[in-house]
Amino acid sequence: MIKKYIKFILNNLEDTNNKIANLEEKVENLSKQLENINSSICNNEININNKINDLNNKYLTIDSKLNKFQYVNPELIKVTNLKDKILICGFFGAPNLGDELMLETFLNHLNPQLKNKNISITIMLANNTNYNVLNYYNIDFIHYPHSQYDYENIANYYDKVIFVGGAQIDDTNYEYSYVNEMSFSTTLIELSIRFIKKQKKCYWIGLSSNKKIINKKFIDKLNYIVDNITYISLRDTNSEKTLKNIIRRSQNIKIINDIIIGNETLLINKEKIPEKIKNIGVVLICSKADYEKNIIILKTLLNYCQNSFNKFNINLIPFYNYENNDYKHYKKLLEKIKNENVHLINYVNTYNEIVKIFNKQNYLICERYHSILLGILLNKKILAIEYDIHRHYTNKISYIYEKYCKEKNIIKYSEVEEKTILKNIKYLFERQKDNKIDKKIVLESIKELDDIIKLILE
Repeated sequence: MIKKYIKFILNNLEDTNNKIANLEEKVENLSKQLENINSSICNNEININNKINDLNNKYLTIDSKLNKFQYVNPELIKVTNLKDKILICGFFGAPNLGDELMLETFLNHLNPQLKNKNISITIMLANNTNYNVLNYYNIDFIHYPHSQYDYENIANYYDKVIFVGGAQIDDTNYEYSYVNEMSFSTTLIELSIRFIKKQKKCYWIGLSSNKKIINKKFIDKLNYIVDNITYISLRDTNSEKTLKNIIRRSQNIKIINDIIIGNETLLINKEKIPEKIKNIGVVLICSKADYEKNIIILKTLLNYCQNSFNKFNINLIPFYNYENNDYKHYKKLLEKIKNENVHLINYVNTYNEIVKIFNKQNYLICERYHSILLGILLNKKILAIEYDIHRHYTNKISYIYEKYCKEKNIIKYSEVEEKTILKNIKYLFERQKDNKIDKKIVLESIKELDDIIKLILE
């Protein structure tokens, strides 16, 4: 009886084990199916995400192109009965203070000569939505061109184009501009050619160039422009030498003083600032790549001042205000330096305001071209740091010291280290004499600009 019972149990146990085995097999099959489903879902999710990314990229591309078309200067659509429509171009509206000073000076000479003349003036501005145009009245504005279509429209609409000041003769991004944003140097070439071919007047006033120009297409078009342009002048003989190496008719080129020298503000007598408290104005070029060198410059200056003077102020002066560029950079420097004698000055955008700030400084340490030039014109003791790593700076900075400044204290940016910059700082405070600029240069520049504008308005 017991044997039969045991046999019954063993048979049931074998049957149960078979059922368990079948169930395990089914579970395994279901697990594989679930794994395949999950894998399929994952692959589909990846494909969906890829499609979403592709659609997003297409949207951004289309949106970017639509934005460019939105910048096709609808201002040109308006109807005018004015006889002459003049377009003034430059690196205006960023704003970069040096270029703003050139524009202000040029308009100061132009506006008095517009009285009783049937002429409209338009200024081409950089694509900066925060730029305040309230300083300018009775003047129209358009944005930088973004396409060949823009160039054609602008050349059809305006009667004369004037390119005012700046290091605009630059072939560096010329080819690149056609597949991306139109660089201003490309605009200089393309707009000038169109005005000339449409038998309209084109003027280049007080420009400068890279140390070398090598792009063949750029050079060919530059030759055509110089051969046929109404008027061309450069602001330094170094740029003239650059162009003489690549163009056929260099005799068409005139040399004039930088436009900011023709501002009557410079004729006002400058008061001698007492030196009980040493005020040192500092103008630096401010990018992420410049941060470490700027720290070296400020720390070396600060250490010298702490060891030499009882009272002093180091004043950081912004010159480039696009998206508060210099201000933000100076704030980071202040956070690193952490010294109550180092101050940040607010950005200003007019000639009178920057002259007031410069006149409060006993000494200047400057990197930007127009800050160096303005300091020399205001007879300041100045340490110039030549920003030699940039293609624009060699020609114009070296010319400043050839023509306007006998008291030379200059160091190349690429050579700035604590020991090297300290020598120049010591010279600035211990041995350097005052700069003395003859007012005749200012009077000469005032006459130059008046004569050029008379030529334009003929």
